[in-house]
Amino acid sequence: MKYILFLLAILFSFSNQERKSLKGLYKLEYKNTFTYRLHNGYITFDDSIYVMETPKNFKVNGTVKYYKTLTLLEGNIYPNLLIDFKTEDIEKDTITFQVHDRHSGGNYLDFSVNSGKFIKIN
Repeated sequence: MKYILFLLAILFSFSNQERKSLKGLYKLEYKNTFTYRLHNGYITFDDSIYVMETPKNFKVNGTVKYYKTLTLLEGNIYPNLLIDFKTEDIEKDTITFQVHDRHSGGNYLDFSVNSGKFIKIN
């Protein structure tokens, strides 16, 4: 009987975990802004969507996909580019990310074309 209660307690604790999500305003800094004409700016997250804004008022809307160990950002301006970072970094004030090109061939998540960081503002 103890084992059954112990097993139920473990199953209940795993099923009651909340999903981490991004909310708020972050400063976006690319390591190399010359590749793919990427611009530094600001990005506002609201759970599963984001809006990226550059200093020249260029806005990019996109979606955020949360996986167990990885979070992906997909935009509508550069559909071949995506940004990924570790899901465990969501709770940090500074999140380092990688930029990948889907048309680079093979497993595109293995090859990074750029990197950078999100710095939490509020």
